Amino acid sequence: MHWRVTLFGLALLSISPLATAQQTFELRVPGAESISHAELNNRELLIVDSRNRRFAYARRPDFDSPNGKYLGFMNLALPQAIRWPKSGSGFFHIGSLSRAGRITYRESRMTVHALRAPRFAAREIGAANPLPPAEVTLTNSHTRELWVLITDLRDPKAAIRMRLKPGEKKDLSLQRDAGGRVVETFETLGRIEQRAYDLPPQPLYDVSVYELFLQSVAIDRTKRGQGKVEDINWSPRSIGIFPVPPGNLLPERAKLDVYAKAKAEHNPGAVRRLDREQWKVDNTVPADLRAP
Repeated sequence: MHWRVTLFGLALLSISPLATAQQTFELRVPGAESISHAELNNRELLIVDSRNRRFAYARRPDFDSPNGKYLGFMNLALPQAIRWPKSGSGFFHIGSLSRAGRITYRESRMTVHALRAPRFAAREIGAANPLPPAEVTLTNSHTRELWVLITDLRDPKAAIRMRLKPGEKKDLSLQRDAGGRVVETFETLGRIEQRAYDLPPQPLYDVSVYELFLQSVAIDRTKRGQGKVEDINWSPRSIGIFPVPPGNLLPERAKLDVYAKAKAEHNPGAVRRLDREQWKVDNTVPADLRAP
């Protein structure tokens, strides 16, 4: 039909359906059986003709009608402007852009009919194909012994405790989340629409790192004691906490320098608390140890 060529025949835009549609409309030509649709939000106007071709018009407040009754939109690829009835009903206006840059508007033969907002009908969540566990090597590049607390975010009580001496390496296996996919179904006047989006993989672990430092030393400075060390006290001091990368961001075989990663976070106050009763500290004073 001639009206369809006039409105849409110059160019097509390939875009995805609007996920944030605020209003939906039917566009009808009196006496014609075919129906087009439109979706309107605060950023753009999307028109879908009876052959499911899609045309997006960006919001242009500078193209609003002087009387304020029509909202302005522009598709630079066509190029074509539209003034949309602010009331959500009646005729809309089509603007043609001249070489001189002027826009001449005419009334479309199509009338606008507002529909009720899409009704949410169902949501389905499916898991992605599972990932195999990652085999991870933890290393300590620090000059001091580290206490490492690996917390399972699904069950924080099921934490893994590990001590790493300077330069030491230890291996462990960590699960990886694969993410998922959500399919939502909406219904508008009997018309069914489905929207799908991916759920990103979620982190499953975080790692708190402490260093073991010499907190206090008791020295006998008497003539009889001659500088003998009588008591020492080692204590953990927080370095930082970092998340284990989720999904494929954690390779199937990975190496984590826990000291370097924790130090880089600059968050020693955010670490998970240690239960000192679960960690044994050797405060034994070596025989004949004396202070210089």
